Amino acid sequence: MALITVLSLPMVVACSSAESKIPRASQIVPGFSDVQTATDKLPPEVHATFDGVGIADANSRQVGESGGIRYFAGTREDAEICLVAVELPSTPLMMGCTEIAGFRGLRIKATERAQEAWLVVPGKASEALDSADSETWEQVAPNLLVKPSEP
Repeated sequence: MALITVLSLPMVVACSSAESKIPRASQIVPGFSDVQTATDKLPPEVHATFDGVGIADANSRQVGESGGIRYFAGTREDAEICLVAVELPSTPLMMGCTEIAGFRGLRIKATERAQEAWLVVPGKASEALDSADSETWEQVAPNLLVKPSEP
């Protein structure tokens, strides 16, 4: 059985709305403006594991993959954006959410795998790498950074 960690607000990188003027999820994950593909859909196991997750089937997009883990962004009621990690082929590992308004970043970590993921504002990945220990973080997508598990 997989250990699931959902990070609470103190573990989520966020900011005040005065610093960031992001009103829509598509400004965080541009793929939300496109038609959802089969690879964008959350596996059914995610809904079963995170009972009441609140992410509608049409409101998810795959944002990257690293180390056998796929990362999805999903929205809840147009107010929150979530980052979901799924170990291949379809084992849910972790999920964290934050408000879209004022979004500056969202970090989640799978304690079992010791892998951490960071969804950042588009165009700010380099800035995020500069503010973090860039030797341990990898940019795996335009706005997704992953800190691989240590061997």
